[in-house]
Amino acid sequence: MNTQQMNDIPVNFVVGHARLQSTEARRKPYVELVKAWAEHEQQPEAALSVAAEIMGQQLMDITHLPKEILPAWRSPERAEALINVVRTIDKKITNQEEWWTWDLVMRVMVDDGILSPRTRRNRFDSIICLMVPGKSHDTVRKSGTYKVMDKKNSSWHTWVSNSLINPEQAENRAYCEQISQLFSRSLPK
Repeated sequence: MNTQQMNDIPVNFVVGHARLQSTEARRKPYVELVKAWAEHEQQPEAALSVAAEIMGQQLMDITHLPKEILPAWRSPERAEALINVVRTIDKKITNQEEWWTWDLVMRVMVDDGILSPRTRRNRFDSIICLMVPGKSHDTVRKSGTYKVMDKKNSSWHTWVSNSLINPEQAENRAYCEQISQLFSRSLPK
């Protein structure tokens, strides 16, 4: 087939067609298509709002953060950096680059003073979905057991690092250290 015979498909047409699909699963390939096109056109940020529009999601606005994000992280610069770090974490989890899970990310965000300790798992799921366009609800909440969040008085900072004493806790501590370093390196002071 000669592709020269047809005009390019406008992104608005793709978005409109994708919005007609009945489920998130059917819309997801269109999100991936738009993201790939935006990267090809060297406009990856443009894909975020289009992906959110396709999925019928609201994107988090750096000037209107959820109340669960603590005040120290509400400046526009820090909020923007926070959102970018969460998107980086999502890529690492989704692509299985690391053994990280969202329950460990939540533990780090609570213990490092980014997220209110009163935040519930379902709300955490919603907050992450607001930060990551195309992320479907429940995928965050179902990533991990969240038993690391059950002990309110236990911080990842106090977990043992010696795997001979407690292998699971030592492994989780190592992952939390990696996640925490990603936040601290990426966020402006």
